[in-house]
Amino acid sequence: MRRADKEKPAEWCRALLEEGTRRHWAGMLGINGENGYPYVVPVDYIYDETCDREHIWFHSALRGLKLECIKKDPRICMTVAAKDQEGRESYMLSAEQEAALGRNQDYTCHFGSVIVYGKARIVEDEGKKLEVLDLLNRQRTPEFYERGRKEIEMQAKHCCVVEIEIEHMTGKGI
Repeated sequence: MRRADKEKPAEWCRALLEEGTRRHWAGMLGINGENGYPYVVPVDYIYDETCDREHIWFHSALRGLKLECIKKDPRICMTVAAKDQEGRESYMLSAEQEAALGRNQDYTCHFGSVIVYGKARIVEDEGKKLEVLDLLNRQRTPEFYERGRKEIEMQAKHCCVVEIEIEHMTGKGI
């Protein structure tokens, strides 16, 4: 990272990914696309560090460009950009806002982000797939959990789950 003073430790990265999971932030998944072009697509992810390794999970349709690309080359890069350090949406602050915070106008976009590097694989084990879909249901719609379970039972055969095993990540906060 060019600006070492902006680099954040691994614990900060994990906290941002967990916050993104809780708040339903999209991860921007970058994969090697067709004809050598990068392919970036938003995914509704869940960060999980409960196993012996750190994982990101997301669900997808059974077919499509994203899965075709992952099958050809499982290497991924995923970015999650967050709110600034005061909890506001990321944006350029006005001079009045900067002054109210006791800062000089610096035209800086205040934000935090994590870039995850790893390998993706389509989950083949039906039990694991159902487990992850249940976790997604519990995280995303706890107020409709029972209804979601019934939906999973009916629709699980029409979707797939992708696991990203995290190899390393970097964080930046301004």
